[in-house]
Amino acid sequence: MRRRWDDPDLTRVGDHPVVFAGPGSHSGACLQGEYLTNFDPPAFKRFIRFSRRVARRLLPWARANPQAGVGISYIDYARGDELSVGPGQDRQWHGVLDDDETPWVFHYQGLWG
Repeated sequence: MRRRWDDPDLTRVGDHPVVFAGPGSHSGACLQGEYLTNFDPPAFKRFIRFSRRVARRLLPWARANPQAGVGISYIDYARGDELSVGPGQDRQWHGVLDDDETPWVFHYQGLWG
């Protein structure tokens, strides 16, 4: 979700936004909390699509919920009670620019994200 710079839900320290990272999920939340989310294993893609289609037909509440049906639910913890990095914290953020001159970038075959 995006937030405008003047959004009252956006916490800032000086000119820096505070982002609550979800450990292991690569998520970043503007509001600290615990977020219920869903993971759809690719191996079960057809079955999940079928179960959601059936759920939307049989369950009135499922029509408004595109995630209804089968999936693996988990809680993404972005509570802000772990390591803090940035101005005024024990650890500082030091950005490093990766460009075409960075040796490993040209041959990298993984995913970005």
